[in-house]
Amino acid sequence: MGALEWRLRRSIQCNDLFATDMNVPLDDLVPPGKCTVLQMDTLDRHDQQLITTVLLRRLYQERLDAMRGRESSIDFPLFALFEEGHRFAPANGEAPSLGIMRTITSEGQKFGFGLGIISQRPSKIDPDVLSQCGTLVTMQIQNPTDQQAIRESVEAAGEAVLRELPGLTPGQAILSGDAMNTPVLIRVRERHTEHGAESLDATEGWRTAYDARQPKASRSEGADFGGGESGGYEEL
Repeated sequence: MGALEWRLRRSIQCNDLFATDMNVPLDDLVPPGKCTVLQMDTLDRHDQQLITTVLLRRLYQERLDAMRGRESSIDFPLFALFEEGHRFAPANGEAPSLGIMRTITSEGQKFGFGLGIISQRPSKIDPDVLSQCGTLVTMQIQNPTDQQAIRESVEAAGEAVLRELPGLTPGQAILSGDAMNTPVLIRVRERHTEHGAESLDATEGWRTAYDARQPKASRSEGADFGGGESGGYEEL
C-alpha cells in the first residue's frame, strides 16, 4: 500500500493536471442537493483515471472521518456514477483508480458512499467491482461474453433474466438485485432533454457528402449522344 501511495504521489507531482497552490474545497465540489458533473472526455484515459483516484480517495477519507466522529467537511452521504465504467475499473487491472473503486464498492455502503457503474461491456469491468453491484439495471446485451460476465459476477442475474437480455427493445430494462424482491421488466421513459449521444445517421451523411461533391451541369453543356455533336445551346 505504501508503494502504491508513493507512485500515486509521484504521478500527481509529474502531471500538470493538479496545481498545488489551488484547492477546491470538497464541500463546494459536491454540495448536498446538487449533482456535480465532471466532463473528462478531452483527457486521455490515464489522466481520467488519475483524477478519479485522487477525488475518490479524498471523498472516501472524508466519509470515514465523518462516520468515526472526526472532523469532516462531508457530513452527508455520497453517490458517484461513472459513465464508461470499464475505463476506471478495467478487468485487466491496469488503472490507478481500480483500488479505490474496489474499496468503495465493497465497504463504502457502511460509510454512506455509493458507487454506480455504467458500461455497454460488462465483461471489461473488474470482476470484484462488478460482483459488488447490489442492484442491476440491465438493458439489451447480445454479446455472449458480456452475458457470461453478468452470470458469473452478479448473483441477482438468474438464468431467466439472462435469457431475456438479447430480446429487449430500446428503452426496456430488467431491474434486479437489492432494489427488488424479484427481477422486474421495466421501460425507461423518454428523456426530456436533448440526447447528445445518439448514433449518427451514416447513410444520410454519406448521401449529403456525395451530393455536395457532384459537379453542377451548366446550361451550355449538352448531352453527348455519341454523334460527336453537342445537342445543347449557349446563351449569349
